[in-house]
Amino acid sequence: MSWYSFALATFAGMLPLTFSYVLFGPLISVGRPVAWVGGVVMVSLLFLLPRWIERYDVFGLRRFFAHEASGD
Repeated sequence: MSWYSFALATFAGMLPLTFSYVLFGPLISVGRPVAWVGGVVMVSLLFLLPRWIERYDVFGLRRFFAHEASGD
């Protein structure tokens, strides 16, 4: 993946949640333990969701996770 494609995809992917946090941030108020649990859940999903999609082809999304097979 080129640097330009990566930067563009990252920027586009960050926009929806950034706007949500800015617009609705004052309405969302949780305690520190809930914030920690939510953060751990989100990071875990970021690592586990792509593997789950590759293994089980959830909603036919595997084609978006195509990558070169390593020659090990």
